[in-house]
Amino acid sequence: MKNSVILLVSRNRIFGVYLKRLIESWGSPAVFTVSEAGEIAEKIRQYTPDLAVIDIQNEEDKDLLELEVLLKENHNIHSVLLIPDELIDILIEDSDEMPFGFVPKPFEENILKISILAALRISKAQRELQADEEFLSTVLECMKEAVIAIDDAENIVMANPRAEELLSKKISEFIGKNFRDVFVFRDFEEKEGVELITREIPFEGYLVANKNIPVSVNYSQVRGKNFHGWLITMNDISERFQSRKKLEESYKHLEKTLMGTVRTISKIAESRDSYTAEHQQNVAVISAEIAKRLGFSEDRTKWLYIAALLHDVGKVSVPSEILSKPAKLNQFEMELVKLHAENGYQILKDIPFPLEIAEIVRQHHERLDGSGYPIGLKGDEILLEARILAVADVLDAITNHRPYRPALGLNVALDELEKNKGKLYDARVVDACVKALEEGNLVIGSLKENDEPY
Repeated sequence: MKNSVILLVSRNRIFGVYLKRLIESWGSPAVFTVSEAGEIAEKIRQYTPDLAVIDIQNEEDKDLLELEVLLKENHNIHSVLLIPDELIDILIEDSDEMPFGFVPKPFEENILKISILAALRISKAQRELQADEEFLSTVLECMKEAVIAIDDAENIVMANPRAEELLSKKISEFIGKNFRDVFVFRDFEEKEGVELITREIPFEGYLVANKNIPVSVNYSQVRGKNFHGWLITMNDISERFQSRKKLEESYKHLEKTLMGTVRTISKIAESRDSYTAEHQQNVAVISAEIAKRLGFSEDRTKWLYIAALLHDVGKVSVPSEILSKPAKLNQFEMELVKLHAENGYQILKDIPFPLEIAEIVRQHHERLDGSGYPIGLKGDEILLEARILAVADVLDAITNHRPYRPALGLNVALDELEKNKGKLYDARVVDACVKALEEGNLVIGSLKENDEPY
């Protein structure tokens, strides 16, 4: 919170001054303003605040909900709303969307402090993710490969400048058109055009649309919240038609870059406390070993490994003093920690991973009997990958030191898994985990020796 500038908006100057002094006593510069648009714009220009705290005194202040939306949309500034307890249902029901965060009034000062801390951390994480998205957008534009996105109807919805060059057409000329009508291919061994989407991919052949130049084509299925379709990358291989080795090295480099990006995102959570850093790596190794024994393909195992590396990224929303508290957490602190599963999903949901990484992260604390969180899913409603993560998470948590207790040992972990096999934890997953331990493929205490297999 230190050095984070807080913009305070209140129509009650006395209360606003109180808030300003309170927040500044926590080590954060605070800028107080009334709600006039010109004054707010000037304060934003002058101080570049990291977060806004908006005080709603009564129902007449309902227009300040619109200010919260404007700050977010126009200035990328999130807000914490202070709302009288009796007005929460009225104001929130009438709002188009839930506010970023709100605190009922009257409030306890420590609750406000924790809420602001959490909001600052989540806001920071979202800004970093936004910067990553802008970076990836720049990378797309600079890529030598053509990148084309098509929906489930195979209509082109996005293409980068390299695709324009490859077709010798303006992007506006083929956006919205069917991929098969624009990109016609001929196999190296065949004379007739081929159906790309129905063929085994990767595919190499001639792009008939542009003087039969040889191209390599790859695609991946995208199943995001707002988009279902395919992402196709296409590369002119005229100069390396005979050099498959170089093409393979390029693919490995892209994969390495992806893994580097994933590890960078996971550092968001790892930087909070030393336990999380080692824990995420251990859970990834355990999960991958279980997945192999359940017959997962190499690719599916790899994406589960990545999900495990990211499974606690939502802890960026949890104050570090709670994560490292050397005593049992109280109920409020536990509820705050439990938010990390949903927050991890919110952070990852818009990244188009081939596997449902965000959903796996959200479900890793669900239990077969419905006693888990954040949704309370039961049985097969829980993704198999999430059921694997649940077992790996419990095994590593019990056998390792936690801030509030020493390591309990492997026998305690196995007793927990066996006792609740089929009740809380998937029986097949538990059996696969136990077998891996018995056969020596997993050695608790030395998992880091097997780290980074991908």
